[in-house]
Amino acid sequence: MKVILLENIKKLGKKYEVVDVSDGYARNFLLPEGKAEMATEGNLKSIEKKKLKAEKERKKKKEEVEKLISEIQNKEFTIKMKAGDKDQLFESVDSKKISEKLKDEGFEISPDNINLKTPIKKLTEKEVNLNFGNNLKTKIKINIEEE
Repeated sequence: MKVILLENIKKLGKKYEVVDVSDGYARNFLLPEGKAEMATEGNLKSIEKKKLKAEKERKKKKEEVEKLISEIQNKEFTIKMKAGDKDQLFESVDSKKISEKLKDEGFEISPDNINLKTPIKKLTEKEVNLNFGNNLKTKIKINIEEE
């Protein structure tokens, strides 16, 4: 039976892809769970429209990210923190704190896009990678200074 996948399914196919599956698998799992719909002529036309819309949205989002990267690329940001002896911070700086600082500066970046392997625990200057997926990456510099 031919069905149209409504989401990515591991080892079967990607969203909006038409695949051929056994009748039982389609009737007992894919269709009742809302993971697929029958590949009728009307549904195929509908899916083509959804594909085009999704592609436009993907291109628009990519352009927005590229614009953000060009604005933020190689910039320096300073975060003021309280520190004790030997420049140890009382509170570590993690992706969330960096995201909040970027938001204060006018850059809406999710902590998920900030590649920080371990939280920063001392006064330092660190280069941080930002990864937006689809090979869209950049670097920023974070200065941790004493309050």
